[in-house]
Amino acid sequence: WRVIEFGVLSISLMVGTAQGLVLALMLWRVVTNRAANRWLALLIVAVAALITPYIIGFAGFYDRWPWLSFTPLSYTLAFGPLLWLYAATLCGRPPSRFRPSCPMASRRRSSGCASPSLMPSWMKARRG
Repeated sequence: WRVIEFGVLSISLMVGTAQGLVLALMLWRVVTNRAANRWLALLIVAVAALITPYIIGFAGFYDRWPWLSFTPLSYTLAFGPLLWLYAATLCGRPPSRFRPSCPMASRRRSSGCASPSLMPSWMKARRG
């Protein structure tokens, strides 16, 4: 068994991630501009979750527990909507209704055009 060792890379990434999490906690608790600050705090937590595999990888966690390779810690798809929600709320135009499935629906529609077998039945009927 390999021993878990926190080296320079792991510790420096851990310090940066801990600072980000403390900042996110502080933003979450602030009273003024509450909605925008909470979206920004969630974005910072998503970035911290993205850095976590590197911290544990440099420390040797994957050598000791190989099943950790399959933990879903990459939330890069959340960056765009969280940044948009933060900016929209900060500008004073909070979204009245946010549909996170809209990008996925357009992706399904475009893949359906490429492969007719993946198209919904109503699109097949319209196509001819």
